[in-house]
Amino acid sequence: MVFKGRLSISIETGIQNGTLAITIATITLKNAEFSIVPAIYGLLMFGTGALIIFFRKTLLAK
Repeated sequence: MVFKGRLSISIETGIQNGTLAITIATITLKNAEFSIVPAIYGLLMFGTGALIIFFRKTLLAK
C-alpha cells in the first residue's frame, strides 16, 4: 500500500477510536465520567490529524 493510503487509514482509525471509546464508556460502563479521557483524546486526534494533513499537503504541493 502506498504511503498516502497508510497515512489516511491511520488518521481515520485514530479518529474513530476516540468515538468508540466514548460510546463504550457511556453505554457499556454507564458512567459519563469515564468518557472525559476519550473525549480529550478525540480532540487531540482531530488536531493532530489536521496538522498532519496540512503539512503533507504543503510538502506535496512543492
